[in-house]
Amino acid sequence: MSGVEDGLFRQLFENNLSGCGLHELLYGADGQAVDYRFLELNPAFERITGLRRSELLGRTVLEVLPTTEPAWIRRYAEVVSSGQSIHFEEFSVALGRWFEVMAFPLGEHRFAAVFTDITARMRSVSELRETQETLRQALLQAEVANVAKSQFLATMSHEIRTPLNGVIGMADLLVQSGLTSEQEAMAEIIQDCGEALVAVVGDVLDLAQIESGRMQLQTQDVDVRRLVEGVHGMFVNTAKSKGLEFLVRVDPAVPQFLCGDAVRLRQVLINLVGNAVKFTSQGRIRLAVSAGPNTSGRIPLTWEVSDTGPGIPAEYAARLFEPFSQADGGPSRRHGGTGLGLAIAKRLVELMDGTLTAETAPGCGTTFHCTVFMAPASGAGEADHRPPTQIAGWRRRPSILVVEDDPTCQFTMRMMLDELGCDHAEVEDGNQAIAAVRAGTYDLVLMDCQMPECDGYEATRQIRAEATATSRLPIIAVTANVFTEDRERCTTFGMDDFLAKPLSLEALRACLRCWLRELML
Repeated sequence: MSGVEDGLFRQLFENNLSGCGLHELLYGADGQAVDYRFLELNPAFERITGLRRSELLGRTVLEVLPTTEPAWIRRYAEVVSSGQSIHFEEFSVALGRWFEVMAFPLGEHRFAAVFTDITARMRSVSELRETQETLRQALLQAEVANVAKSQFLATMSHEIRTPLNGVIGMADLLVQSGLTSEQEAMAEIIQDCGEALVAVVGDVLDLAQIESGRMQLQTQDVDVRRLVEGVHGMFVNTAKSKGLEFLVRVDPAVPQFLCGDAVRLRQVLINLVGNAVKFTSQGRIRLAVSAGPNTSGRIPLTWEVSDTGPGIPAEYAARLFEPFSQADGGPSRRHGGTGLGLAIAKRLVELMDGTLTAETAPGCGTTFHCTVFMAPASGAGEADHRPPTQIAGWRRRPSILVVEDDPTCQFTMRMMLDELGCDHAEVEDGNQAIAAVRAGTYDLVLMDCQMPECDGYEATRQIRAEATATSRLPIIAVTANVFTEDRERCTTFGMDDFLAKPLSLEALRACLRCWLRELML
């Protein structure tokens, strides 16, 4: 190498921002590398390590830094023995810092090491990992808390709905028992209060299901015009009693049947129209429905609910769809409610790939625009949209087995079945239900799901496993557990239908009409 080249390499060595060192590997009597000597060091070496060049040259690393880990010596021995360069990251206990190192063989037991201090980066990586671990633990705790919350809500739903089953069921029977006008008014108040409490419980459970990702839509053919008529029928008398005009318009282009979740869509509309009627004291309510063109099998169905009410102040409009938010808030508010209705409605609409927005201003009323995307009807459900037929009488009295452990619910079910003209027997748990089905002949079983000893799920499974008759015995779940997975579990274990507590007389009537048609006159 010429003097010029040697000078250039010296400049490169001296001016390199990375630490550079030339070293000689030292071996023990057994031929294993045991140490290495400092032959030459650049200024950056001194700056990065804090060690003085004059105190290092000619000395070994273990003389200067006796706590140096054997791993450093082994890595450099690998470079010398293999004649191959290596790249590694290592922590130096002696210096208390992390280094990124490139080591090169120079022959005759010599090697060069070029390194940079990466302590800050490694600390950042370590902190990031710690943060990620903290977040992971927080997520696990949140999931555990979410499961606990869901279990708590399911338990509370069961505990609240079970006594409400007696309250609402007995109120239904009282209203139809020939009361005086004053007594009938009292019974109707009990009905209204019970149904309001059920609505509150339902709102809380719906929000919990949506937030936990457990809400699932049920797809079926929806008679759009019948849906509109049903919502109109629910509120037209209330609107009239307040002196309000209730207008309905369905665009002729809207198909008669579309495919979607009728229950959840009806829930959204009931909330929007119910709010309009509740907060409007004069003028009108308008419900309008229109449909856009079919694009790739999706039809946009737009609902507009407008009112001439007081409108919503801007400070409340911004959080209109947030849970527990109420424009009519404070201790002096005139209207009740949980403040969950619109939050649930918006989330349900979003589950349908739709949008829910509001146009409002104080003194100018409010208009909600709801657009959901629905598929063309399959045609399979159109025959089911017939006006309901009341039970006029039986060819013979049906024999119903009631499986229920709660005395109040037993009494309520007994009174309802008497009202509907049915014979009935009662048992208190799943084992008794299995024995009763073996011993008797029943047309239908009303099966509670949560019971001691043997629950309704296991009882249904065993009844299905032992069935030998060609006709299937209808088993109807009657339960206060109303999550979607509860319904699916009922189906999985062989139940044919699902009735939620609190059970109304009309719901039981409709169920019997559906499953015992062959016994009707």
